[in-house]
Amino acid sequence: MFDNNSNTKNKNDDENTEPADKSDKPKKLNNNNDDFNILEKTKAIKEILKSDVFDCHNSVALYGDWGSGKSSVILTLIEEFKKDKDKKDKDEDNIITIKFDAWKYEKEGSLAYALLEHIIYELEKNDNKVIKYEIKAIKDNVLKSGKIVLKSVNVNYGFFGLSFENNNKDVDCGDIDNLTKGIEKISKILNENNKRLIVFIDELDRCEPKNILDLLSSLKAIFNASNENNCNNIIYFVAIDKDAVSKALKKRYGEIMKSEEYLEKIFNISFSMPKHFELKNFIKRYDSFNDENAEKLARFFEYIKFTNPRHIKKVLNKYEILAKFKDDGVDGGLIPEIITKNRNKYLFDTIFVLYFIILYEFYYEKYLEIKNIDDKLNNYASCFRHIGWNEQKNKSLKDKPRKTIIEWVLKKYMGNNDNNDNNESAAPKSTQNNLPLLELEYSV
Repeated sequence: MFDNNSNTKNKNDDENTEPADKSDKPKKLNNNNDDFNILEKTKAIKEILKSDVFDCHNSVALYGDWGSGKSSVILTLIEEFKKDKDKKDKDEDNIITIKFDAWKYEKEGSLAYALLEHIIYELEKNDNKVIKYEIKAIKDNVLKSGKIVLKSVNVNYGFFGLSFENNNKDVDCGDIDNLTKGIEKISKILNENNKRLIVFIDELDRCEPKNILDLLSSLKAIFNASNENNCNNIIYFVAIDKDAVSKALKKRYGEIMKSEEYLEKIFNISFSMPKHFELKNFIKRYDSFNDENAEKLARFFEYIKFTNPRHIKKVLNKYEILAKFKDDGVDGGLIPEIITKNRNKYLFDTIFVLYFIILYEFYYEKYLEIKNIDDKLNNYASCFRHIGWNEQKNKSLKDKPRKTIIEWVLKKYMGNNDNNDNNESAAPKSTQNNLPLLELEYSV
């Protein structure tokens, strides 16, 4: 019934499927690896970022769950803009891109200052000599103001609007004004050279809740402050998980403010990653699975609501290692008869192994409950002996291996009762109703 008799991939499967990308690194999207159905949307986002709509809208959010492919979208956008630049077409060469990995700089003390410093240092390396030298000319003053303000002032943008918490008495409103004017000068330099800067901020989800809110508030209050020259052509494109923001807000403000309300104040325009992706096609990229069993496994993952792409990739990568051990015959008979690249075996065994990998990686306490069931039943049987068990009357059972006691408990109290009062293994009537039914229920 569970035997998989069509494990071998056919020619068409190979033609339409790339091998699985087993790393967690972002990848440039193309027609063959677009498991998230996001490639066309990514192209549309690129055109919007190039358009005039951002002359007065300069904060963009890309919403998506952790592991949903936001980093791949950012990588693809950066690569596409680089491709335009390589064409040497003036109409296509007005975009400068900078990527800021927030998690990488979290230990710097102030993410906002680290962002400012990163933008300036990257612009210093620009191919345009005019931009390079003009940025160098204002660099020291801007960074000096940035250090005074961003490392000393906590910017809050919450329920009661904008507020500043000054941790340094030497900081005043003049310092904040100098910083915003310094950022305006950067924008003006870019504008005079017909350039638009897009700063992609990634990995913010992984930062501490306080740091997430501090950076978002600084984007709104300082980096995106309005300016008299109306030439703010710097776009901040932020990949963010709404759930991470929601948890951060709850920790800082309690239930006063919801993430939707907060994020609407920060970002002018937003895009969202799709909630679902082509799970079947993703599974087919792994050597062990063909079209038929990939579809069945996709239904399994969907049924147990285990559909995060990064989590599934981690589980399937572990499975592939076990499958290789099985194919190479080095598993010592420990691995069940799972489906592998070279073996037509059982779907049931495959699902069983996948389920235990999920428990081990993501629900470890549940895994331990199952792993230690023998010990629990041994303890259960031991306690059972002390609440009415007659050692003298049941010498034959006492001398039997403990495993027999476990089997007896399972048989007696989990629905298969063939014992009677005359059986020497039967427990005294006074204790038969003291043991609760063991309800073993594991779900993800």
